[in-house]
Amino acid sequence: MSQLFDDRIPITPSTFDLIVIGTGLPGSVIAAAASTAGKAVLHLDTNHFYGGHFASLPLDDLFPFLNSHASPPSSSSTTTTTTSSTITGHDDYTALPLTRRLFYSDIETVTYAPQALAQHNPKRFYIDLSGPKVLFLADKAADLLRRSGVSSFLCFKGIEMQSVYDDTGELWNVPDSRVAIFKDKRLSLMEKNKLMRFFKLVWQHLEAASDEQGSEGNSESRKISDEDLESPFVDYLNRMELPHKIKSIILYAIAMVDYDQDNLEACKSILKTRDGIERLAVFYKSRFAQRVPVAVLMDKDSGQYKGVRLASGQNLFSDQLVMDPTFKVPSLPVSSPPDVRGSPQVLSLKDDKRKVARGICITSSSLKPDISNCLLVYPPRSLYPEQDASIRAIQIGGSSAEVCPKGMTPNKGKCCYVMP
Repeated sequence: MSQLFDDRIPITPSTFDLIVIGTGLPGSVIAAAASTAGKAVLHLDTNHFYGGHFASLPLDDLFPFLNSHASPPSSSSTTTTTTSSTITGHDDYTALPLTRRLFYSDIETVTYAPQALAQHNPKRFYIDLSGPKVLFLADKAADLLRRSGVSSFLCFKGIEMQSVYDDTGELWNVPDSRVAIFKDKRLSLMEKNKLMRFFKLVWQHLEAASDEQGSEGNSESRKISDEDLESPFVDYLNRMELPHKIKSIILYAIAMVDYDQDNLEACKSILKTRDGIERLAVFYKSRFAQRVPVAVLMDKDSGQYKGVRLASGQNLFSDQLVMDPTFKVPSLPVSSPPDVRGSPQVLSLKDDKRKVARGICITSSSLKPDISNCLLVYPPRSLYPEQDASIRAIQIGGSSAEVCPKGMTPNKGKCCYVMP
């Protein structure tokens, strides 16, 4: 149950087993799991809405949010935080103010048809900040969402079609069954036979691996060798003599690999055959109260975490702290003992230079006629030679998905929400 609180009323009790800062998906799952385990949990957020960077915001609120997370905080907000962290009467603790971590390195907004948007109330468009996510039904993440109860607050839509773009400009459908393979008229008979032979070996391996006793003593003969399992998945596909387009479908649309597996210099993560086969199995099984924390409290003598301080000045304590990655805390002041100054660094993320490029497009029609929800995959090098990573575009359309106003277009009232 969620409840909004008045900041002027102190929270009682003031000690908890766990304090979670940030109501994003990870924090919500952790808070729910800890509460289910019988722990006393306090869930805090600095935003005026729930969900953190997993929230959905109307267009009017989207741009202020993006700008606030792409530029350093204003001096006024820093002053407010500093003032609240120096309230007297807490001499046993050092309050390290929470600051916002810059979430976006670059933001660009373009409107090619402003007159079309002007015809609709912008508050009726809700944009998912983290973007729609593709989850396999049989994946552990989907199971976690169901068991934690968080799935009750999410909207799930099935993917009607999945396609892969090749370097010749063609779209290839991703086969999701044996029937789909044989029905694909663009695959030659030889390509179909090689693909079926590959999947047969994979299913035999999975069946043998699941039989711990070994059915009739011949399970080992049906398993893929350990040498092959530890080799790069792309090498195993090459040894199976699969065509390039089939390899792209398996690697980037089914196994969902991000980086170019054929380019060792550009690839930041090589997928092993063992992991690739596990992803294939998951793919085919998948068919079937608002309080604002402003500071983290550290013991002046030991430098150990103790709790958090609210904007009202109240101190709240817990044994453990989970903090949203969009926050960071500075090191202890220079006046602190040298042996404890570095302690708070465990509360911050290490600098990670990797970046994810995302885009949101509101279109007037579907990418494919009569298809509302689909996934389009652009494998590495398919768009331009310097493309080292795969690109995925998720289209969510139709008024039933609550992503755009009804009747936005004359084409059966559909509009599309595309996330590259």
